[in-house]
Amino acid sequence: MSYYRPLLVASAIVLCFAVPTQANAYTSVSWIKVLEGGGVEVTLKNIETTVFGIKATIDEVTYGVGAGCTSIPANLVVEGKQFVVKLSKWQKKESSSWVDVDGTRQGGTQFCSLDAPGPGEYRWVVEISVDGTLHKYASTNTWTVAGEEKEEEKEEEKSTVVEAKSWGAIKSRFH
Repeated sequence: MSYYRPLLVASAIVLCFAVPTQANAYTSVSWIKVLEGGGVEVTLKNIETTVFGIKATIDEVTYGVGAGCTSIPANLVVEGKQFVVKLSKWQKKESSSWVDVDGTRQGGTQFCSLDAPGPGEYRWVVEISVDGTLHKYASTNTWTVAGEEKEEEKEEEKSTVVEAKSWGAIKSRFH
């Protein structure tokens, strides 16, 4: 004798949605400042250091660059935590997001000022390992580079106006 057992088949529709993550998000911190003209200033407090075998704590140190590049020590102990700079770079605001500026990425401890490639709003970001955990920080302020029209564009506008007036004058003569 055979038995008939109904087989239960369950079907489900699984919907997957792409949810943006904060993986590339940078936290704004007051100890990073962008200077007018594209410079950078990093102020660290309570730095522990060893000089000639003597341990010391420095209340505050500011590393800065107005133009060109500079570097900070490779391994810093700040407020008892090991800081290792992984990279720094400049970003430009486009619409509502920040985009890396080509050619500004610096690996390790070196960081550089920005020679702005064009008008826009810029910020400086840095990725630092703190006690082995990667943190992403951004300057609290930004540098806005005002845009100026190129001289060629101004000349084109002038010539267009002249041509439009000339064409109007020509047309009016024939009517």
